[in-house]
Amino acid sequence: MQFKRARRLSSERTICQGASLVSVASNIAEGQARQHIGEFRQFLAMANGSLAELDTQRVIAEELGLIEPTRSIELDEAISEIRKMLFALSAKAQAAH
Repeated sequence: MQFKRARRLSSERTICQGASLVSVASNIAEGQARQHIGEFRQFLAMANGSLAELDTQRVIAEELGLIEPTRSIELDEAISEIRKMLFALSAKAQAAH
């Protein structure tokens, strides 16, 4: 019984993380398709919010023992790098305006 529950929770966690990651990319794509730089920057901010959700899920998953600490560190580094890229893209969009 415990194994099935743990497996279900692991699957749900994976789905949630996947949804957050898809949301990051989707917000960037939708913002890029908009007509105004201000709208693009707004969608970049929403992508950053989705990235924050993903980071929160990473922390919770580590605290619950669903991922190893070393994997959590790897994910944290990747999330930080993506966050830097989002901020750089937003700054470039603002400078082009």
